[in-house]
Amino acid sequence: MNLDSVVLNADSKINLLLNVYGKAETGLHYLESVVIPTPIFDKVTLKKRKDSEIKVYYSNNLHFENDNVLKIATKIQDCYKTGGIDVYIEKNIPIGQGLGGSSSNAGAVARGMKILYGLDEIESSILFDVGSDVTYMYYGGTKIIKGLGETVIPLELEPRYICILYDGFNSSTQKVYEVFDNIGGDNYLLEKFLKTGKLSNALQKAALLVEPRIQKNLDLLTEAGFSNIAVTGSGSAVIASSFDKQDFFNCVKKLKENTKLNLITYHYSAEKLTVI
Repeated sequence: MNLDSVVLNADSKINLLLNVYGKAETGLHYLESVVIPTPIFDKVTLKKRKDSEIKVYYSNNLHFENDNVLKIATKIQDCYKTGGIDVYIEKNIPIGQGLGGSSSNAGAVARGMKILYGLDEIESSILFDVGSDVTYMYYGGTKIIKGLGETVIPLELEPRYICILYDGFNSSTQKVYEVFDNIGGDNYLLEKFLKTGKLSNALQKAALLVEPRIQKNLDLLTEAGFSNIAVTGSGSAVIASSFDKQDFFNCVKKLKENTKLNLITYHYSAEKLTVI
């Protein structure tokens, strides 16, 4: 099939578990994470060009320095000798919230170029060289991420209810990791998470130091009655998880009464994400 264009959804993600086990010489960190998708996604359109240029356009005239989309498109073009493309991204994933918007866009572009040019699976070294979440974002779904992000393992998780709370302020991933390298963080065994479902993030202490306002949002979740809460990724979004439907709905009701912040609530299962 010879296609000239393709349109893909670029799903956002949350980290239910995030452990960090040191730093490689490349500057990337060794991770172990359990990641699931959220109902928030960007729309990514790729169109072939008649020349070799790569152009990236975002909605609302957004522009990003060191753009991961441009990076991965260039790397794939260099490796597979593909032609030029125009990339159009309709942004819906909030920026700087730890929801993986940049990596999600890069993963979608890699999938799109694979489809447009009839490529085999994109080499993992290209994906994780752009970012530790990009390999996961390329495959999507429910996964365990290991190593530098190059290893993604399918995982079946029990259905649960998820709440995502975020404000308008951003958290710098680079700064959070810099602080983490100085102070460290608390890891939680994967085996325990799989038994208990307890949310845990080794970057949380660093994220709270970089952006103290995150603590106020964690407090909002606690005051609403949620007991299983954490920062996702490097922040600034915070999340809560519950297996109990009635308890979850009661907490969400209280939360809506106490805040006007952005709120996403949904039921997660491997088969379907249902927005509540």
